[in-house]
Amino acid sequence: MIKKIATHSLKVGMYIHDLDAAWMSHPFFSSRFAVDKQATIDDVIGAGIKHVYIDTERGLDFEMAVPLEVVRQAVNRSKQQVADDQVGLAKQVSFEAELVQAKSVVYEASRAMRSFMRDARFGQQIESSAVDEVVDNISASVFRNKDALLTLARIKTVDQYTYMHSIGVCVLMTAFARAMDYDDETVRQISTGALMHDLGKMRVSPELLKKPGPLTTDEFAEMKQHVEYGAEQLTSFGWLSDVSMSVVMQHHERIDGSGYPFGLQADAMSEVGRMAAIVDVYDALTSNRCYKQAWEPTHTLGKMLEWSPNHFGEEVAHQFVRCVGIYPVGTLVRLSSGMIAVVVEQDEAHLLRPRVRIVFNERSGRYPVLEDVDLAATNSVAVVESVSPQKVGIDPLAFI
Repeated sequence: MIKKIATHSLKVGMYIHDLDAAWMSHPFFSSRFAVDKQATIDDVIGAGIKHVYIDTERGLDFEMAVPLEVVRQAVNRSKQQVADDQVGLAKQVSFEAELVQAKSVVYEASRAMRSFMRDARFGQQIESSAVDEVVDNISASVFRNKDALLTLARIKTVDQYTYMHSIGVCVLMTAFARAMDYDDETVRQISTGALMHDLGKMRVSPELLKKPGPLTTDEFAEMKQHVEYGAEQLTSFGWLSDVSMSVVMQHHERIDGSGYPFGLQADAMSEVGRMAAIVDVYDALTSNRCYKQAWEPTHTLGKMLEWSPNHFGEEVAHQFVRCVGIYPVGTLVRLSSGMIAVVVEQDEAHLLRPRVRIVFNERSGRYPVLEDVDLAATNSVAVVESVSPQKVGIDPLAFI
């Protein structure tokens, strides 16, 4: 049962279902989490939040007076529930540990995606078991450490874009769906739709897909047909769910009706459709294309928040920012100390103060001995802005 209580009534062992506050007005990575220590309660109250919603099936009821041991058991149950919502018996690991496995996941997914798109171009059936294997591997990696695969999925050359974009969208949608607290089966369906969302582009002229300049009116009309092309072919396969098809059909819709192919407005778009629209745009803007350089993630997120009232919906857009982080791992940043650093770990409670690795001293023009700094643990230095790797000539991925 979901109950609204005052924050001063919070107790260790409760499970917060929702923070009664705007997405960007509190420091927490998610609005749903177990209250496993007094410090968590202090942080909630310190954020100025007056009320929260608790889930009494996943944690303690505020009316319960129980011994400490029962509190501990309840906390463990809520933690186990979160774990059970994840992939099998996978364990969360460090970024560095997962990076090795994530590289293998991306390699195998890219091979599979090229095969899927080749089969689609020739009108051949794509087997659900082959797609399931890719989705399961991506989902497992995202659970073990989402930042590793999210970082690798941003790396795309221009000639890889069409199939790597599908993988990037799948990775992002998998992480996003988990952050939105969807159950395992729904996450799987969302991820499947994301992987298949651009399959219809295989019926669009290859020359048009690679055109470096602006599209003419007729060319854009042809490009827009890829959504319906994909839906038609995927429907013929007979194994995609309605949730998966929502991702495919709505990833170019916008809540103000300016999208395509149906010009859906407001609530006519599903939440999953809004998520897909956000992720599709984010991955496209943060990728190198034949007609433009990639935008930096932080700049992209800022622009998407500007567009969200008309295009995606503000709450869903804010939740996406919390999912990927204001400074995603792999982002190059300038510090107030005059150093250039790369983000190596996000702090879910302090999105503006990640852990960074100092890689360059702008004042001296030298590369110092690598040093990690937890910005959440110090007030002496802070991030000033994100930096384009091209402008400073530093590859951030070489340092993580």
